[in-house]
Amino acid sequence: MRPSFSLGIEEEYQTVDPVTRDLRSHIETEMLAAGKLRLQERVKAEMHTSVVEVGTRVCRNIDEAREDIYELRREMIKLASDHNLQLVAGATHPFADWRTQEIYPDPRYHQVVKDLQLVARANLIFGLTSTSASKDREAAIRIMNSMRYFLPHIMALATNSPFWLGPQHRLQSYRAKVFENFPAPESPTPSPATPNSRTTSASSSAQLHRQRQKNLVGHPPPSLLQYRRSPRLRHPPPRRRTVAIAALIQATAAISTSCTSPIRTSASTRVLC
Repeated sequence: MRPSFSLGIEEEYQTVDPVTRDLRSHIETEMLAAGKLRLQERVKAEMHTSVVEVGTRVCRNIDEAREDIYELRREMIKLASDHNLQLVAGATHPFADWRTQEIYPDPRYHQVVKDLQLVARANLIFGLTSTSASKDREAAIRIMNSMRYFLPHIMALATNSPFWLGPQHRLQSYRAKVFENFPAPESPTPSPATPNSRTTSASSSAQLHRQRQKNLVGHPPPSLLQYRRSPRLRHPPPRRRTVAIAALIQATAAISTSCTSPIRTSASTRVLC
């Protein structure tokens, strides 16, 4: 019997000036305070003051998640308009300069900036997080191992950040390149005794594994699987796309419960389902 999954969706929005379209801090307005009065803990600040995050309640299924995220969007769009701001959902801002962005006055964020310096300040990216929870911890580990195979496929459907600091890059997800600079758990490095032909392969595999570790995160009980990805959205953001991506992630997790462990061949990694 497959485990049931609860579901949650988080989105990070850009707060922009309605005239210049550049990022603009929301800290000088009452938008966040008003949002907390209406939505309680479902809205919060992020490290940069031109970012605001919303999150649904714990939902039993995708229908509940859809209704919740629709309500959050309606309220946040109205709040932004009331404070002469607009919201944009996109993985990176096309031309905003991270060096001019303010840091939200929170001890945790200031500690991050103190520890990581420019790496933290330059991390001006926005994302969509889909969280699924299972009561079965062992199943959650199996699912996470199997789902790593599908991450590049989901990423291909969700990318929308070809711009960074103005120029258009050849990458459709420049957000992924920015996020690479953030620390992540390291994979074991190849042994010096490893033959050269295998060292290159192992190094490439380790790099891909580190990227996947950042995008799929497991947490202690209740066993949570968090998939972090850039939202494929524009302004005004099509709500159906967020729901579709979240539903795809939940469905992939459900299917992965019946998958065996990945097997490695000389050419590729395959998942047996």
